[in-house]
Amino acid sequence: MIQAEVQSERHSIPRWSKIRTSLSLGEMDSYKKKKPPKEYPSASSNLQKLLDEWYRNKNLPLAVEIISESRLTCCTLDIDEVTEYVKTLVRQNEKIPFLIRQFIGEEFEKNSGMLLTVQDSIAQIKQSLNQFSSNPLLWVELARNYLTLGLAEKSERALLTAITLAPNNRTVLRAIARFFIHVGELDKAKFYLNKSPLVTRDPWILASEIALSNNMGKTSKNIKLGRDLLLCEDIAPIALSELASELSTMDFIAGNNKQGKKKLSIVRNSMHENAFAQLVWINNNVYNINSIIIDSTSPKCNYEAQARAYYSDGDWKNALDSSGYWLEYQPFSRDPALLSSYIAADFLGDLDKAKDAIMCGIKSNPNDVSIVNNDIYISILRGDYKNAEIKLKKAEQQFDIGSSIILTATKGLFFYRTGNPRSGYAQYKDAIKLAEGLKNEHMSCKAAIYLAREEKLVGNNINSLLNYIDKHIKAPYRNECNALIQSFNLKQ
Repeated sequence: MIQAEVQSERHSIPRWSKIRTSLSLGEMDSYKKKKPPKEYPSASSNLQKLLDEWYRNKNLPLAVEIISESRLTCCTLDIDEVTEYVKTLVRQNEKIPFLIRQFIGEEFEKNSGMLLTVQDSIAQIKQSLNQFSSNPLLWVELARNYLTLGLAEKSERALLTAITLAPNNRTVLRAIARFFIHVGELDKAKFYLNKSPLVTRDPWILASEIALSNNMGKTSKNIKLGRDLLLCEDIAPIALSELASELSTMDFIAGNNKQGKKKLSIVRNSMHENAFAQLVWINNNVYNINSIIIDSTSPKCNYEAQARAYYSDGDWKNALDSSGYWLEYQPFSRDPALLSSYIAADFLGDLDKAKDAIMCGIKSNPNDVSIVNNDIYISILRGDYKNAEIKLKKAEQQFDIGSSIILTATKGLFFYRTGNPRSGYAQYKDAIKLAEGLKNEHMSCKAAIYLAREEKLVGNNINSLLNYIDKHIKAPYRNECNALIQSFNLKQ
């Protein structure tokens, strides 16, 4: 039985995007609203020293350091002349490292239209670090690429270098928090967020801390501070959007729908995609806020929200396309890999795309039971029984298959497809009993649907299974189960 990316909970935990993407999404901007030039704060003393030095001796390394310092401190001092100098130099010199081009926002014109592999990106970043070893953003980018390849230890080392160089930088803090969330060390993620003074004043960091606390089942001590920040008129709405979406989620879950809507009204026309995806999740799982979603401005990189919306509507092709873009956007994340593989395999029958998606997911998540399960499931459907058997044996050492609903059901599929329906039936029934014991009617219905498919394929009567499904199928998973029944042609 394949596993979809189905979340009983969702929180606005921080994204971890490419440097260029973070820039375009406003994640690296000052959280304060822009003021007239005469009211701009002066540059930090360090930045002013760098500028003074640059005017005496203009050169590329110093110019890039100025741009980096400006972004790290979110300083609003005018450095347009420095930026233009670097852009002009980049256009004239193809030997300048790719990451430097990305960092200043220039298109990489050489090999236009070609995509770099992750390994190529790592090589480019290392080349940049030879010149700019003290740039924490490059270390963050290196860590992200390592994690995409499943090299968690190297990723952590790079992030620890970045946090040493810039312990109170928003981008670095969000990245290291997201890393430790990914590897399941939530206490470490929370430690780094709470350690920084930014948690009390930067809404991006505050939102991450509250979301992580909620994800851990804990109550953040900063909730009141977060509510107060939402009322600050000098903070840019985009910077408040994740905070508003997380606090509104708490309101809607608690039944305070009026307060939840009020918080979302503050940011609905200037929203980060992570916050927008949270709105779609609220709409699908907690409270109908479709009117707010329709009235809100759709943000850049809105792939997760689109995938969820298309999936909810049963628009499988567009759901697969959007979840594919989501997977490219966050390639280390398990969720888009699970959703893509599920849709491709069971609703569209495109096993090649299903395999591509799950292979991407398994690189970064080799110890995730759902990812491993989907990999085995897809191998079985592709008729690669030898490989599936090897993976099942490995999974038996890695996980307790007997206590896993999905792996027990997938083992049943293996028996059916390799000519042993009696053992397959027993495994599926065990999966159903496991789900019933956990009072998980969603999973018991799904296991029964997959069993019905296999029973029908071997020519057995499936009426009792269909009756079981009809008895237990309930909202909010009714649409998904009915779609599976239709896809498997279980009812004539």
